[in-house]
Amino acid sequence: KEFNPSYIINCSAMTNVDSCEFNRETAHNINVRGLRNILHSIDSKTTIIQISSDYVFDGLKGPYSESDITHPINYYGKTKLESENLLIGSNKNYLIFRTNVLFSDRLDNNSFFSWVINMLKKERIFKVVDDQISNPTHTQILVKAIYKSILLDIKGVYHIGSCDFLSRYEFASLIAEVFHYNQ
Repeated sequence: KEFNPSYIINCSAMTNVDSCEFNRETAHNINVRGLRNILHSIDSKTTIIQISSDYVFDGLKGPYSESDITHPINYYGKTKLESENLLIGSNKNYLIFRTNVLFSDRLDNNSFFSWVINMLKKERIFKVVDDQISNPTHTQILVKAIYKSILLDIKGVYHIGSCDFLSRYEFASLIAEVFHYNQ
């Protein structure tokens, strides 16, 4: 309340899907209650930009559009959908970006990209699923989309991702190829 910001970008989330299943209270506190706390502390003119996830869908159809019916099948997806619904029902200005397989150049985070790179560096044998399709998105693409959305005063729910639809296996293979690791 002291700062009275025009925009708040809520990047805070517990994103480890397996960890959310086993630590549901923590996942709910971070992914839902955290947003609720933000909503209670801002005035009606502040716009919340919420980073959400394609995990709000069941993964059976895809690629999904913003108007498709949501149906999360794990606790992580349920908390992300609950936070979306909380925000939409809050009567606050909002912008929700549904992302998937975010990655950056940093290798010290919990992303699929950094996990693959670190496994390749250690020359470990690892398995990657080939039936989970996504369009991996570099964080700089998301940053640019947020920036342009603020400039254009865009509101609503939007999906953001690359043009490439890849299985996790194909993405891991591409990472190995680009960084010159044996597959």
